Amino acid sequence: MKYVLSFVILASAPFYLVSQDILEVENNPDGIVFPRMSAQPQNAIQGQCFFNTSTNRLECFSGTAWIATGPGATGATGATGATGATGPTGATGATGATGATGAVGATGAPGVVTGGGLACWDLNGNGTPDITMDNTTEDTNGDGVVNIFDCRGANGPAGANGAAGAAGADGADGVDGATGATGATGATGAAGLAQMTLLTAYPSSPEANRVYLIALNGTPQLYWRSSDNTTWHQL
Repeated sequence: MKYVLSFVILASAPFYLVSQDILEVENNPDGIVFPRMSAQPQNAIQGQCFFNTSTNRLECFSGTAWIATGPGATGATGATGATGATGPTGATGATGATGATGAVGATGAPGVVTGGGLACWDLNGNGTPDITMDNTTEDTNGDGVVNIFDCRGANGPAGANGAAGAAGADGADGVDGATGATGATGATGAAGLAQMTLLTAYPSSPEANRVYLIALNGTPQLYWRSSDNTTWHQL
């Protein structure tokens, strides 16, 4: 089967046919439409061009290879630019709603009482403040609380006798009452605490395992010197 290829050339300038070219035309303001094919033709000659519809690019033959026109391959990604300056801090957001109150934790086990009798008010040495209705109470000042103010030293010496008052008139003799039975001898009371001297600072040569009354900040407090004579403990 044979094909007849016909060309219609519209040009305002002269054109020339060259033996080794398919067609040579001059530039025209209306542009040039190249042959459109989906693959490179065989037996191409140098300078032959066509529009490749598979790649949508214009290709021309250099005499040894087809060269495609249009944008080249994308170059490698450039190095990351320097980090920009930190922007200003945004306004503080609104305070969130208060969370629900957590469950109450379990009550801890009672602490172990150690070192009984280290508090000056602990008369029976059981480590517990005891308030009773008899003479065994450790609330010696009767204020309902057992604390440092219940610590009492031994009774001081008797004061000097005051001046004798005027003798009163003799009262009438009363009727002699019957002699009562002799009561049983009461138990010997517990020894009182030694009288303490109020200090305004820690003593320079304290005794181990001894309690001192010291007012470091103007308020008297009891301090116990440890048995190894190295530390102070407030009672």
